[in-house]
Amino acid sequence: MLFSRLGKTDPSFRSLHDAGRLDIVHESIVASLFFSHGLRRNVVFHTVL
Repeated sequence: MLFSRLGKTDPSFRSLHDAGRLDIVHESIVASLFFSHGLRRNVVFHTVL
């Protein structure tokens, strides 16, 4: 489970800096789904924005 206090859910930010570190949310999702040579099975990922 990832808790992102500053991540915005609307697309009306002007730059990536204003996005509230959504890149960390993205990287966490990617890291939970993939490993070096394949796809992880039976993954449940919860993000609270």
